[in-house]
Amino acid sequence: MLNDNLHMLIGLVGIGGLAVTMVLVGVLFFTLSTLYLRKPFIAGLIGNISSFSISIAVILLFIKRDMKQIS
Repeated sequence: MLNDNLHMLIGLVGIGGLAVTMVLVGVLFFTLSTLYLRKPFIAGLIGNISSFSISIAVILLFIKRDMKQIS
């Protein structure tokens, strides 16, 4: 019982860490793009696209892992 709860807790912390990392990467790309391009609109697009692509990659990674566990 404790092992199951601990496994779930570690999983939640890992997912939270992934979410924070995605946001930080988006902020980093936004900041660097703003400093380099001097156009906040383009920098916002770059930051959002980077966060979105990381999110899609993580989702696909979990789907691939789950498909291996099913078969």
